[in-house]
Order: sequence, then structure tokens, then C-alpha cells
Amino acid sequence: MAIVCLGLAAAFAGKWLEKVGPRFVGVVAAFLWGGGFIVGSIGISTHQLWLLYLGYGVLGGFGLGLGYVSPVSTLIRWFPDRRGMATGLAIMGFGGGAMIGAPLISALLETFQRAPEYLGAENMVALVTEEGRRFAETAAGKVEVVIASANQAASFGGEAGVYVVGTCVFC
Repeated sequence: MAIVCLGLAAAFAGKWLEKVGPRFVGVVAAFLWGGGFIVGSIGISTHQLWLLYLGYGVLGGFGLGLGYVSPVSTLIRWFPDRRGMATGLAIMGFGGGAMIGAPLISALLETFQRAPEYLGAENMVALVTEEGRRFAETAAGKVEVVIASANQAASFGGEAGVYVVGTCVFC
């Protein structure tokens, strides 16, 4: 969804950018992209998939597309005799963010990741389903849980069974 909206925004924003200028388009891009992440995070916290699609996919995608087209268009105007090089450098900078982001994410995961709280095997925990959500009855009261298969649990070094929602950071 985000990539489709990025492409649509980049394809159709050129004429609008020429009318209002790259600074205005950049500000709109920042608000759409940041607002999209906020709406998407609300969708995650409230378990509403449509809000995630709307926020991260549509709003964030359009923001990213506008943020992408703004510097590319400006660089082409600044360097009319080197249009290919200017465009190539802008695209390299856009894609090169992964060279910074990937090691940063790895370092953050090593520092902050922790395994989720394991309550036990599925047949050993008292489970209740309310409005499509699973809860476990514990001494402290009901807590929302997910049930992880052996393959899912292996991805974070755990066992198959019941895990408390919200006790895992970055997993």
C-alpha cells in the first residue's frame, strides 16, 4: 500500500510542485509522513488493521512520494546540464538510507530486545476469548495473550505456547 501510494504521489505531484514550489510540497510531505506514522501506531495499539493501512500505507506513502519528488525536481532545475547525475544522486540518497538504517536497527535490537513473557503451554493456561481477542486468566487478573506456534516462537528463541501481549520490545 505504501509503495503504491509513493508511486502515485510521485507520478502526479510534479505539476502541483511546479505551481506551489518544493518547500510547500516538502512541508506537506513531512506532515503526511509523520501523521501517517501516528495514525498507523494508533491502529497498532488499538488492533485496527484498517488504521495501519490508512496511516502507514496511504498517508505515509503519499508523504514519502511527495518527499521523494520534491528534491528530485529541484535538483533537475539546479543542474539542467547534469540532469541524469542529479537525479541519480537524489535516488542514491533516498535508497542509501538503508545503509544507515540497517546497522542502526541491528544495534537497537541488540540493546533493547527482550523476549515476551511466557505463561506456559496452551493446554496449561486458562484462556478466554472476548470480541475476537484472547485473554489468559492469571492471579493478577485477565491479560491479553497470543498463542505462538513452534515456528513463531523459534524466531525469538522461545517455546510454543501462550505469551502476554505488550511484554516484548522490538520483536
